[in-house]
Amino acid sequence: MKNFSGVSRQVGVLAYILAIFLLAVMDSAVKWLGASYPVGEMVLFRSFFGFIPLSVLYIIEQKRSGKVQMMPKRPFLQIVRGIVVTLIIITFFWSLKGLALANATAISLVGPILMVCLGVLFLGERAGIGRWVAVLIGFGGVLLIIQPTQQSLSMAALAALASAFFYALAAIITRRLSVTDSSFTTSLWSNVILISIALGMTFATNWITPNGFDLMILCIVGIAGGASNILFVIAFKLAEVSLVAALDYTVFFWAVIFGASIFGEFPTLVVWTGAGIVILSGLYIAKTAKP
Repeated sequence: MKNFSGVSRQVGVLAYILAIFLLAVMDSAVKWLGASYPVGEMVLFRSFFGFIPLSVLYIIEQKRSGKVQMMPKRPFLQIVRGIVVTLIIITFFWSLKGLALANATAISLVGPILMVCLGVLFLGERAGIGRWVAVLIGFGGVLLIIQPTQQSLSMAALAALASAFFYALAAIITRRLSVTDSSFTTSLWSNVILISIALGMTFATNWITPNGFDLMILCIVGIAGGASNILFVIAFKLAEVSLVAALDYTVFFWAVIFGASIFGEFPTLVVWTGAGIVILSGLYIAKTAKP
């Protein structure tokens, strides 16, 4: 297990907080355009404009070390991460077409719980019976939000849940890669794989040429999403998964703020209750995590 210094953890936490905020900005921009453009096209713009923050990171790395690592030491794992990151984005963009921003985000809150569970399975972190009970309670909170009856269960809700699983899996893979590959290398490969898959999706659907304002929003999607991905990679390189996982829950409050102010969406009492259960369960799991 890798040891982290106090300063390293602090920088990692700050990077993660900013990553979560930018993720909420991207989600809000996607929600704004969701009814007008196919998912594949939005993913394409996300990956294309995502090269802007990547270019900034390249310049920083070049000045800092004089040489930037382009080829990964674990290419197969990088490809897997790129595919998983693509699945995160596709499934969540799809969920935003059918759910309110706060509702989709509330369902995705199970991601940190899954993240810690996968950390136990693949990173050797310990777990007692109390943590597994908290996991079950957390899933109960998600079920409360989704209300999976035959009439209410939607593909959009399932897509948000799938996105949470892929998010947790990507976090574990990122932790693995942080030992051998640089933040730039991991971010670059994920974006290249993302744009490759997005091109295939775009060719399979009808292209809708965005107007000037929509193009600006799509640029925000790409820059915010690309920068968020970079900051996630940096955070996992500097701090433990169990430490930063709890910070994911701040995205719900950003989603509530953006959803209410931009779209006039207000979560119901059931959504607030379910989100509260998931958050409390996740905080307990994170607090009781053992290195």
